[in-house]
Amino acid sequence: MRQGPARRILFIGLNYSPEPIGIGPYSAGLAEALVARGHEVQAVVGQPYYPEWKLYERYKGR
Repeated sequence: MRQGPARRILFIGLNYSPEPIGIGPYSAGLAEALVARGHEVQAVVGQPYYPEWKLYERYKGR
């Protein structure tokens, strides 16, 4: 349950989903929980690279 007015939140971080480990799942979970509580969330994050330590093929050219 949200108390108070809905907020517009800008999340800035390096790791985010679909990275399977580290802070990525927690970052995505936090953003999703805030949206579920009625807030508007936008995320500015790095492109996924772990565990291969290189940019995921599907993200090249973006």
